[in-house]
Amino acid sequence: MDGESGARRRTGRRPKTVESGRTALLRAAMHQFSRKGYDGTSLRAVADEAGVDMALINRLFGSKAGLWSAMIDLAAIHESRNAALRSIKDDTGMSVRQRLELFIEVVVDVAIDLPVFPGLLLQEASIPGERMDMLMDRLIGPFGQDAMPLIEEGIREKVIVDVAPSVFFSLLMSSITLAMAAPHHRRMISTDPVELANIVKAAAKAIFLR
Repeated sequence: MDGESGARRRTGRRPKTVESGRTALLRAAMHQFSRKGYDGTSLRAVADEAGVDMALINRLFGSKAGLWSAMIDLAAIHESRNAALRSIKDDTGMSVRQRLELFIEVVVDVAIDLPVFPGLLLQEASIPGERMDMLMDRLIGPFGQDAMPLIEEGIREKVIVDVAPSVFFSLLMSSITLAMAAPHHRRMISTDPVELANIVKAAAKAIFLR
């Protein structure tokens, strides 16, 4: 009897104080996809983590591919990242080096606040195809375009070595992604998230800036 009433409670209306099914599913999808990759993630695991019926995924997103696409769109409009980049670009009171140091800090902070960012890159980078194209077109590409004027200014001012701006961006993103997302690398650096972030920020500044 208890099992039956528990099942009825799980499939009933979600309390108003609980986040919406769509929000819960997108949050769970970010966690599952960034840890297990697309092929390793099951819709049942996403639904279980979100605390909703699996049928809701099909009703809201149509398919696993539709859920993936919606998750990338959500990650692409990460407001704290966008606001931070705008602030850095518009702040003429700081030197180029200071703004580049802040940019590196933003990249690391995004890797912590939005684990889908480094996690999906790590999962999908070696698998060319539609999902990697989507990551580049909707998430990584716009981030790089926003950062490119600052990177180009850094190269002109010799704060960055004379390399193609796209190469600098790619190497910076790859190194931070690997350090923040790969479990064995995290263990080698620090198991404390705050300490890990501070170490990676300091190292990236020392390595990538003159």
